[in-house]
Amino acid sequence: MPNKASDQLFLLIKSMTKQEKRYFRIFSSRHSSEKNNYYTLYQVIDRQKIYDEDAIIKLLKEHQFVNRLSIAKTRLYEQLLKSLSSFHAQKSVDSELFFTIQSIEILYSRALYKAAWKKLSSAFKIAQKNEKHAVLLQLSKWKQKLIEKENYQATEIENIDEWWSDEQKIINQIKEYNSLWYVKSKIFKILFYGGENSATDLISIKSLMEEYVDPLDLKSLTIHSKFLYFHIQSAYYFAIKDLKKSFQFLTSNLLLLQTYSWMFSDNPYAEISILSNLSYIGLKLGMKKEIEPILDKMKKWNMQIEHSDENLKIRWFYSYYSIYLMKNINENKCDLADPEIETIKNELSRLDQKIPILRKSDLKMALSVFYFKAGDLRLSLKTVHELLNELSFKQNANLYFNARFFYLILLIELNKKDYFEVAWSSTKRLIKANQYQSLEVNLMTPIFNSYFKNNEEHPIEINPNLKSPIQNENPFFDFSQWVLSKNNSKEGSVIL
Repeated sequence: MPNKASDQLFLLIKSMTKQEKRYFRIFSSRHSSEKNNYYTLYQVIDRQKIYDEDAIIKLLKEHQFVNRLSIAKTRLYEQLLKSLSSFHAQKSVDSELFFTIQSIEILYSRALYKAAWKKLSSAFKIAQKNEKHAVLLQLSKWKQKLIEKENYQATEIENIDEWWSDEQKIINQIKEYNSLWYVKSKIFKILFYGGENSATDLISIKSLMEEYVDPLDLKSLTIHSKFLYFHIQSAYYFAIKDLKKSFQFLTSNLLLLQTYSWMFSDNPYAEISILSNLSYIGLKLGMKKEIEPILDKMKKWNMQIEHSDENLKIRWFYSYYSIYLMKNINENKCDLADPEIETIKNELSRLDQKIPILRKSDLKMALSVFYFKAGDLRLSLKTVHELLNELSFKQNANLYFNARFFYLILLIELNKKDYFEVAWSSTKRLIKANQYQSLEVNLMTPIFNSYFKNNEEHPIEINPNLKSPIQNENPFFDFSQWVLSKNNSKEGSVIL
């Protein structure tokens, strides 16, 4: 296995586009006195399909730097980052502002104050237009330095008051944004990464809303703060199961993003995230026609992503395909011949270590249910078993136990009684030890206990009074519908 540093250098080189590689060839010839060493090492690694350090040493044995290969690799890595930074310098507002601040510093050090003022004025306009408040504070400090150098001769006292007022406004906007980010992060941690979303969790979320969000005047917020405000509101209403209001706030955020698109150019995932959430809630609300254009837009997003932006490609992959699977599962359009399923399997394998564990588990749960609905129970069992080997209860209790319950259902469907007895015993211990509670636990526990105790081939006793589905929280598999289907098979009994 390659060591981590070597692997990272290899992955960085492999992530580069043809244009970036061409630029590095020029950059290395201009900026490195050791051009031959760096570029030779770069070429050898670039030709490899799998990183092989022994092969590199063998090929470069006549070069002295190979005796200190780790140092050479580190320097090459730094050169690549500098080259990429230079190549993309004009592609983002942040890069442009960073370059301008460097220019102001250079001009100031040479006492070219008039030119520095000109650069400063230009940078202020760009930073204000794009709400780059942290940069505005930096620029404010340069304004102070230039004023002091002129001994306040060209400065009116009213200007000083105005600048002070502007700086305080920037500081307040930063505080406002940071407090919203704090609330958003806490709510998302509680909702999606914290556990079972108990009544206590919802009280905590409501308390955060009342303290930090409710007192805000929406009209006075900056665009980025409004974005967070809508984001928080959509999550809050999702938590209290008011999906219509959650959908409305997501729609407001999408409109905001599209109206001020230049402000979000440094966060291209924002739109994918909104579209994904709109699709998810739209499916839950049964809005099939309304979400079709949203799904189409999500699908086309992949063609707009630059080759080098692997992070955005990964985010698009799990966002789009989790919705794709959910839609097909809900509409009972599960066909093993679907070419998209092969794409999902291949990408899950290729990106295995790069996809966040909860996103990967979410996709595997959806894929397992897809196989179940397509009629391949063994492939469904294999997939959910992989999920359970990778995910722990502490990472996400709801997803973990839903996967375990689905695994137990598959064992029942496949009539694997021995495996079921072991799996159900360990599951019950986990539920008890962690005091886990959910609608699925209440529904499935008596059924699993019945199957566990019964030594005959039939039946499982099911509550004959269960006539309609209970509220289902799982986005992929409806446990209550499964129970009802068995309930209807023979007057409250399941024949296996």
